[in-house]
Amino acid sequence: MNKILIVIAFCFAAVFCRAQGTLQFNQIRLFNLQVTAGGATYPETVQSVTVPVGKVLKIESAYCSLSYSTGASVLDGRIMLDNRMIWAADLSSYAAANRFPIWLPSGTYTLRLYQNCISCSTSNNPVIYGTVSAIEFNIIP
Repeated sequence: MNKILIVIAFCFAAVFCRAQGTLQFNQIRLFNLQVTAGGATYPETVQSVTVPVGKVLKIESAYCSLSYSTGASVLDGRIMLDNRMIWAADLSSYAAANRFPIWLPSGTYTLRLYQNCISCSTSNNPVIYGTVSAIEFNIIP
């Protein structure tokens, strides 16, 4: 008897309850960041990300890479979304980073690429590249 009531309640909920909407694929969005590192500072580059009304953005991955002349090494790269770390080279210091997917509702956000280059001089400042890949969905009511 209990099983029948549970099945009836589930069917009732499925028919009469509505979710927020259905997601429909719209496009792939890639955000490419680049900064030249040097010295012991944390240079940064900033890019604005806008999610239009009626859409959501699902960030799938983020990554940093390095292009340099000889003698440079990178120890600490990170990508921030507003004030949240989303990618970090040093996971022991930033355990909350590198967890995907990240869902963003409509609004404007700021991506920042930070990099600390150890052993960089004015003659071998490397270029650090950051990439954030995302899928944009339309919300269908």
